[in-house]
Amino acid sequence: MVLMLAIPIRKIYNLEDFITDRHLQNSAKVMLATGWIVAYGYAIEAFSGWYGGNRYDQTLLWNRLHGPYAGVYWMLLICNIFIPQLLWIRKMRTNPVWLFMISFVILVGMWLERFVIVVLSLSRDFLTSSWGMYYQRVGTG
Repeated sequence: MVLMLAIPIRKIYNLEDFITDRHLQNSAKVMLATGWIVAYGYAIEAFSGWYGGNRYDQTLLWNRLHGPYAGVYWMLLICNIFIPQLLWIRKMRTNPVWLFMISFVILVGMWLERFVIVVLSLSRDFLTSSWGMYYQRVGTG
């Protein structure tokens, strides 16, 4: 999110002497490292759910990967794990436009993570009678 603010402010107010390319490149490296930490967290969460033997955790993992909101979860993984890997490419790390776009995608991925935490937790409960999907009804009052 810092780069989402720093890059436009740098350009609008001609702050290239204060927010240098080195600052942007170091921020990209921090984003890359943070992406690896997030990937490790997702991997440990999946491994614990699978290996722990708790059927509720295994069902939660299966539901995230193959359930009704699987597309949102896969987009979350793409935005938070795979897109930040583009920052290994020096051209992506040093170009402010690419850096801004990658930062935007990561920010979308972080919001998708909150969506997955809240909505998936509420859509599938321990009781199957309380299962439901969240829809926005169009055209109702």
